[in-house]
Amino acid sequence: TTLPARAQDVELMPPPPLDPVKVQSVMEKAVNGFIRPGYDRFRQSAKRLEDRMKAFCTAPSETTAAAAKAAFVDTVSSWSTIEIVRVGPVIEKNRFERVLYYPDKKGLGLKQVQRYLTEKDESVTSADGLSGKSVAAQGLGALEFVLYGTGAEELLDRKGDFRCRYGAAIAGNIANVAAELSDSWNAPDGAQK
Repeated sequence: TTLPARAQDVELMPPPPLDPVKVQSVMEKAVNGFIRPGYDRFRQSAKRLEDRMKAFCTAPSETTAAAAKAAFVDTVSSWSTIEIVRVGPVIEKNRFERVLYYPDKKGLGLKQVQRYLTEKDESVTSADGLSGKSVAAQGLGALEFVLYGTGAEELLDRKGDFRCRYGAAIAGNIANVAAELSDSWNAPDGAQK
């Protein structure tokens, strides 16, 4: 057997037709076995993060800080599991970017987060107010800087009040997006259909 000398000399055969029953089965397994459970877990984790951030802001201590940081890690983990899904509701209304603005090649998110922290812009201390701001300053990357970035040590005293409220707003925003995604995928006439 001799191989063709050039790729264009190869005659391509059309792929066999897809079996609609098998396609339906694969799609149902993906939606019901991975996508919906993934978004449900993300929703639960994000709600826990919001609750722990609020508790941390109400009573700053090493214990509440550790609980908030553990919830952050869990939320990042649950998002990492489902972020591969780039179809449906997550690509609508900038939801994906509102959860994770990445890659941030120009460092826009960090600059905006630092500006909000420096100026103490009260409009970013509620999830609703934050949702109208740049996506680069309202997701997991922004919360990471609030919890771990330069100046994060002030979260444990009064100086950190604004920073903590901003962090709680970010967590609330992420929880809101997670709820939208979960609701959309779980609605019988929604994305799962």
